Amino acid sequence: MAKYKDDKIATAKLKAAQKAWIAFRDAEIAAQFACDEDDASLCWGSMYPMLVNGELQAMTEIRTERLQKYIDDGPGERMRN
Repeated sequence: MAKYKDDKIATAKLKAAQKAWIAFRDAEIAAQFACDEDDASLCWGSMYPMLVNGELQAMTEIRTERLQKYIDDGPGERMRN
């Protein structure tokens, strides 16, 4: 954010994108580990926290790579995996 602090539009859009990504991430985890119970560990067992954390880590690593590309290449550049 510091690198593009003078570009108010780009930073505002990036903040909005990150908030949307967090909502997506949480919805994706909820869908992947869907459960009728209030406590998902009742459906997924004692491994539930480890499974969720593993997925969160993988998703966050991918997002971090994309954000690093944004930092390296700047806004407006095509962001590929």
